[in-house]
Amino acid sequence: MSTDVDTAEAAVSRSATRPRTAGKRRRPDRPISAAAHKPSRPKRDRVTDIDPADLLPNDRVKRAALDGEVTQLHRGNRYGDEGDTFEIDGVTFELTEVTERTLGDMTDADAKREGSPSLSAYKERMVRAHGGSFDWDDDAEVVRHRFERVESVTRD
Repeated sequence: MSTDVDTAEAAVSRSATRPRTAGKRRRPDRPISAAAHKPSRPKRDRVTDIDPADLLPNDRVKRAALDGEVTQLHRGNRYGDEGDTFEIDGVTFELTEVTERTLGDMTDADAKREGSPSLSAYKERMVRAHGGSFDWDDDAEVVRHRFERVESVTRD
């Protein structure tokens, strides 16, 4: 006799192997999870100060973050978790979302949040930033780090 739990588990199992959307490629050895675009770690009770030099690759990006022109970065590794903070020139920023994705998931909106006018301009910038030795692979796994400036509260 089948229970509601058995039926639900079967539905989750079937949905985990379905392609995300038509036309998108995925590696056959990489199953799709229901949380593919959600943070992969639960939010922690403890906030950690992270070194901005780990997340922000150079002074140009640090200045762009200070100016509000860069509000997220995709990196090959995870450099923090939601709620972690970092400081640039006395200004505190908080990671608001840390999500595992692929380069193929990136959109023009993502590129704009990273300081490029479009996804094609972002791709060109990545080739230049890596000395011409960067091959865009839609299946390459990356971690999106979204952050925002923390407004300081003044108390009387």
